[in-house]
This record gives sequence, structure tokens and C-alpha cells, in this order.
Amino acid sequence: MNRRVTDKIPDFSFFDVVLASIISVIHFFVTRLYYDIVPNPYMDEVFHIPQARAYCDGNYTQWDPMITTPPLIYILTVLAGACGKERYFNSLLIGLCYLAALRYGRKQTKSRGWFPALAVVFLPVLFQTSCLYYTDMLSLSLVLLGLGTENRFISAVVFAASCLSRQTNIIWAGFYCFSNLVEHLKAKERDLFKNTVICLLIHWPFAFLGAGFLGYLYWNDGSLVLGDKTAHQIHFHVPQVYYFLLFTLGSSVPHLPTRITVLRKALWNYRYRLLAASVVMAVTIHFFSYNHPYLLADNRHYVFYIWRKWMLRHSLCKFLLIPLYLVSFLYFVHVLNATNSFFVCSLLSCTALTIIPAHLVEFRYFIIPYSIWRLNFNQKSNNLLINLAELSLHVVLNSITVYLFLFRPFEWSHEPGNLQRFMW
Repeated sequence: MNRRVTDKIPDFSFFDVVLASIISVIHFFVTRLYYDIVPNPYMDEVFHIPQARAYCDGNYTQWDPMITTPPLIYILTVLAGACGKERYFNSLLIGLCYLAALRYGRKQTKSRGWFPALAVVFLPVLFQTSCLYYTDMLSLSLVLLGLGTENRFISAVVFAASCLSRQTNIIWAGFYCFSNLVEHLKAKERDLFKNTVICLLIHWPFAFLGAGFLGYLYWNDGSLVLGDKTAHQIHFHVPQVYYFLLFTLGSSVPHLPTRITVLRKALWNYRYRLLAASVVMAVTIHFFSYNHPYLLADNRHYVFYIWRKWMLRHSLCKFLLIPLYLVSFLYFVHVLNATNSFFVCSLLSCTALTIIPAHLVEFRYFIIPYSIWRLNFNQKSNNLLINLAELSLHVVLNSITVYLFLFRPFEWSHEPGNLQRFMW
């Protein structure tokens, strides 16, 4: 029988809880620094914080039409007593997110190591946005908690809550069900039809979740987003997957040297398939690349400089990245602790469903699929020095981005006196 199905998820140790508390304390002090230097709402906070404070005042009927995600974070902020200091809500969440990541990672790999979960919570794009009152930390925490929960009913409830944080999390609920179906069928091996029916029946709570989500779509006139829909028009933005693959490679690059030999062999053994894939990539890049007006107009985001310095430098520049995309794909597949292709395909498919419709290229969209991928690394990734190098890389990048955000502001000529700050 499959080891993942039969083995018990290791319980949290006292050290696990202490480390989660330390992470929350570190985040608290960094967030306090944010409050000291940037006390007023910044960027998307100008929508989220007033909405949270309306809930704090008991006004649950007020809604800012510019907000496109459901109100769970505002409700939880009230319950946590974080009214007036909303950013600290994420300081509480990050420790819980670490424990959720730890549980899911141990469920998948049966390793008691802490580094994968640390790599997730200190992911630079996640850490910086979590120092502001953004929904990324809550969304990730609930998805990882749902994925790490074996009880189907509880998992469905958690995923329902995650959809009240961000609507696209319904896709990760489907990922949970499909992954369990594959593992169940692998364990039983015989009578495929009967065991498929049994597996579907034991996931009955997710049928109610799916029905509820369809009801939401009907109520919202078929649209996924709430409020202002003009900035969230659906596009068939295929290169988003290529950007994501490159993001995963860059975020875990210390692990790359140990995979060079295998990757070199794969590049040679699959050279004809990769050549065909490169043609497909070139076609999709040519016909399905989009430049969101926000991306080209807002120089507060690092992605603006990537586009200005490279993507828009010459019409051929976006095609020159294809070899890196191919290497990133091989690396993405090779490091996974997956004994079959179904897990890899389902992870990539759910990632594609999440990010391809997005017009805007934003690294925040990659947080959840990256975290799932990172927590499924195989045992070859347990090298202490490499894991320390990865964590150190994240800490250094976090230090740089926090420094630039807080201490290197700039002004727009058309808004003198209004400080702008660099963000992911």
C-alpha cells in the first residue's frame, strides 16, 4: 500500500510551536517598523483598511466596490482584536501558516524537517506583502491547512473559508480531491470503477462546496471577482505559466547545482520533445502575451523594471527566455516527491487554471502553487547546507526589499510630497 496513505502525519513537537512563535515575533517587529515609517495605508491598503475598520465599527453593510475579494479577512481581524492595527493580524497568521506548511509538507514527504516550511513563510514576495494588510498570508494559510487535513469534512470547511479569502482557492480544493483520488486508487489497485465511486463518496462534503461556489457564480452574474471587474478581465495569458516556472527556479536556486547532472541528461534525452515544446512556447508567447496597463504605468513594482529592462527592450527578448523556461520545467518536475505523473500534471493544471486567466503579471499570484511545489520536494533536497543557503537567500532578499520599501522612497512628479515605495 502507498506509504502516504498508511503513514501517520508526524505531530507537532514543542520545538515546532516555539519556532512558529519566534517567526511571529520576528514578523511583529518588522511590521512595527513598517508602522513607524509608513503609518498610513499604502497601495491596496487604502481599500482594505477602511473596509476592516467599517466592520470594526459594526457596519457590516458598507462595502467598497473597488475590493474584489470576499470579506473573511475583515471578519477575522475583528475577532482577533486587531482593529486599528490591522497589519499585526498577519504577524499572528505567519506562525500559523508555518505550522500549516509544516503539517502539509510532512503529510506529503514524511520528513520532519523544518526548512521547506521556513522557505515558504520567508518567501520574499509573501513576507513583504504580509507586512502590509494584504490577503496573501490568510489565503495561503487556509489552503495549506486544507491540503494538510485528512478529515474530508474539516478539509472542505477549511477550503470553504479559503474561498471567502480568495475565490480562486476553489481550484485548490479540486486539487485536494483529485490528489486523494489518485492516491486512493494507487493504494487499492484493483476494481478501478468501484474504488473510484468509493473515493468520490467519501469526498461528499466537497460536493456541497462545489454547489455553493456555483451558487456564488450565479449570484455574481457569472463573474469570479466581486466589485470592480474592469481591472480583472479574463485573458488567455499562457506565458504566465512560463513566468511561474522561472519564478520557482529563482526562488529555490540553491538547490539547482545538485540537479545539474540529471537536468543535463534530461535535456539530451528529451531534446526532440523539448525542441517541439520550444516551438509551442514561441507560438504561445507570440499570440498570448499581454501587457497590463498597470504593469507598464506603475514603477513601484519590481516587475515593471523587468518588463522595461528586458521584455520590452526588443521584440525578440521575450523569446530568448525559452531555454530558461524549459530548464525551469525540467527542474520543477525533477525535484517533486511524486511517484507518478498525475500529481505533477494536476499541480501544473491547477496552477494554469489559477494564473492563465490573469491579465496582470504579479508575483503574488505564484505564492500558493510555489508553496505546494516547495513542500513536495523529494528527499534529495534534505542537504543542510543547501537548505541553509536557500533560507539565507530569502532572508537577504527580504532585508533588501524591506530596506528599499522603508528607506528608499521616491516621488512622482505629478504627486509631489506623496512618497512612493518599491514592492514586489
